[in-house]
Amino acid sequence: MVGTRTTSRLNDGIKKLLRDYWCGDARSKDASACGFNSIRADHAKEYVFQRIKEVVNHPKVLKELVELLKKK
Repeated sequence: MVGTRTTSRLNDGIKKLLRDYWCGDARSKDASACGFNSIRADHAKEYVFQRIKEVVNHPKVLKELVELLKKK
């Protein structure tokens, strides 16, 4: 995934910054190279934070993750 930023002008003239993550292959080759082409950065951020909360709220899973990382 490749981060991108674009600026868009709203009807009232205000500029809005849009952040997305795009599949690198879709951007450089063909849109059909990936199962999905892009995701809004704010949606990706919320998804990641939700998954982190799930791990932190389950001590057994957190312990297993720490043990796995120690082995690397």
